Amino acid sequence: MRRPDQLRVRALIGALAAVGFGLLVAWFVHLGLGRQGLLGFSIANAAGLLEGAAFVVATFAALRAVRALLRLPSSSLLSFGVAVPPSVASAAMAVPTVDAEALVQTMSEHRQVVVLDDGVPVGIAGVLPDRVVAWDEVVKVDAAAALTELRPVLARAPLVAVMDEDRVVGIVTQERYLAVSWGRGA
Repeated sequence: MRRPDQLRVRALIGALAAVGFGLLVAWFVHLGLGRQGLLGFSIANAAGLLEGAAFVVATFAALRAVRALLRLPSSSLLSFGVAVPPSVASAAMAVPTVDAEALVQTMSEHRQVVVLDDGVPVGIAGVLPDRVVAWDEVVKVDAAAALTELRPVLARAPLVAVMDEDRVVGIVTQERYLAVSWGRGA
């Protein structure tokens, strides 16, 4: 999974490449029209308007291609990498970790609980009714990954456990993912 800093670099390079492609296409149109275009440098003329339209269309097409090829969020690409999604750790909800003996008392206060056995996670309670989901069945992601990388994972799983090496940072549910993605999460 990619980290926000990796998305930032890819978005910057992709956006610059798309603008460069647009300028190149506009320059070829300028040369093809016998250097008649004067868009923005003097009076507007038909050749200059055609150059400008070629730049806009070529840049837009290149941005769409870059976004699809690199799987970049549109906001990151259009901001040249300035706006990147937050890390998964910043979106993770803190979840209590308890030994199996204290599970019933903790479940009365929290929706999900990480169940420990001798300090080692063995499952998550509260995902499915009346069942503790085994830790091997829980999808785990690195805390440094970008939040947008969770979209395909959360399409198949109700939640993911956010890990910092062997430590449980928290969980991200489908609801939490959507809330943070739309700017409504804390």
